[in-house]
Amino acid sequence: MIRIVVADDHTVLRQALARVLNTRPDMEVVGEAATGAEAVRMAQELTPDVVLMDITMPDGDGITATARIRDMGLSVAVLILTVHDRDEYLFRALRAGALGYVLKETDLDELLTAVRRVAEGHVYIQPAMASKLVADYLQRGYTEVAGVNAQDNLSVREREVLRLIAAGRYSDAY
Repeated sequence: MIRIVVADDHTVLRQALARVLNTRPDMEVVGEAATGAEAVRMAQELTPDVVLMDITMPDGDGITATARIRDMGLSVAVLILTVHDRDEYLFRALRAGALGYVLKETDLDELLTAVRRVAEGHVYIQPAMASKLVADYLQRGYTEVAGVNAQDNLSVREREVLRLIAAGRYSDAY
């Protein structure tokens, strides 16, 4: 059973998500938070497997709450569910410790897949956002480690797959 805390300041959305998630045989919503501070408190007290976290909330936004959860050493996977499709939010969320990033415009099946993936400890980034991440990586063309060119460590096929993903051509990449 995947234990979930839903954190979103919009009550009707939070309650609707909780109801839908509770209909799944492998998921149970154990708490609902309306603020970032409540999400952190519930993550600590309820020890869920996943916190489904909005970014824009009062009393500590979702990215700050994610960093606090990580800094507390809690073994909780944070999946960001947001309207923000700008890459700076994605990068900040990942740096804060989020394992996933999904836009609220996604369909239910993709959201359920994302919850299951992050609960297993995997990273899940919605394809539209993943292409931004790959594009940024390719644009930089290097790692932060001693200025080593990251592309030098990739095969020709790996570079081709990254370019296809960045262009949004996921099926061509495989």
